[in-house]
Amino acid sequence: MASRKTNLVTALVPGPKVIAAVPPVKAAKTAFVVENNVPMPVRKRNARSLKSKYPFLSMKKNDSFLVPGAKLSTINATVVIWNKRIRLPNKNFAKFSARSVEGGVRVWRVK
Repeated sequence: MASRKTNLVTALVPGPKVIAAVPPVKAAKTAFVVENNVPMPVRKRNARSLKSKYPFLSMKKNDSFLVPGAKLSTINATVVIWNKRIRLPNKNFAKFSARSVEGGVRVWRVK
């Protein structure tokens, strides 16, 4: 294979066959201005974001409830979302855990 200078970048596989030719990447011009030290606003929680058909908000530590006939993966997805949703800035947040039990899935408040 002869060597010659080109503006294309080529990708080679073992052997002399070229599988792709890609032009060089140019720096993108952008209309966005990058700024530093701009404070991020506090996330607002609306009433809709805390609604659930499950009693997460009314639970105290070591309380639990049973979801009859549910799949663990479905309830676990909901528990993960709630573990993120009700965190407070002072780290005094609730934590929930779900386990498969006879008759369905049971959810505990563990913190």
